[in-house]
Amino acid sequence: CDRESSREAGRRMAEEDAGPPAGVAGGGRDLALLSPNALRDGFLEQQREIRDAEDRVMRLQCVYNEEKVRLDKVCQEHGALKAETERHNQKLIEVTEETLRLQAEHQRLCKEIEDLNCARVRCNGQVVLLKQECGKARHELVQESERMDMAVERLAEARAEIQAYNEDLDTCELVRELRERAEDFLAEGISGGGVGAAGAGESCG
Repeated sequence: CDRESSREAGRRMAEEDAGPPAGVAGGGRDLALLSPNALRDGFLEQQREIRDAEDRVMRLQCVYNEEKVRLDKVCQEHGALKAETERHNQKLIEVTEETLRLQAEHQRLCKEIEDLNCARVRCNGQVVLLKQECGKARHELVQESERMDMAVERLAEARAEIQAYNEDLDTCELVRELRERAEDFLAEGISGGGVGAAGAGESCG
C-alpha cells in the first residue's frame, strides 16, 4: 500500500459512510413481506457489504500501518531532535558559564586597569614633584658651582696675596740682613780705618 492508494481508500470510505446502503439491510423493510428472490438479493447485498467492509478494514489497516511507520519515523526524528536539543542546551549552559567567567575576568581586568590608571596618575604627580625638586637641585647646584668658582677665585687671590706677602717678608728679611751686614761692615770699616790712618801717618813720616 502506498500513500496514493491510502488516500483513495480513505475517499471511498468517506463516500460509503455518507449514507445507508440500498437493499434490505438499509431499507428497514419487514422481512416477512419479502419474496425469496428479494431475500436472496438482500443476502447477496449483505455479503457485498461485508466484503466492502472487509476491504475497508484492509485499507484502514494499510493506512494504519503507513501512519504507524510515519509515526515511528516521527518519533525517531523527535528523539534525535530531543537529543540534539539536549546537546545544544548543555552547550548553551557551558557557553553561559564561560560567558559568566569571562565577564568576571573582564571586571577584574577593568579593576586592575583602573588601579593602574590611579597608580599612573600618582606616579605622574610624583614625577612632576621630582622634576620640580630636580630643577631646584639643579638651580642650587648652579649657584653652588658659581659660589665654588668664586671661592676658587678667592682662594687663588688669597694664595697670590700669601705668596706676595711671603715675597715681601723675604724681601724684608733680606733688607734686614743687608742692613745688618751694612751696619757690621760700616762698624768694621770705621774701626779698621782708624788703624790704617795711623799706619799711613807713620809711613809718611
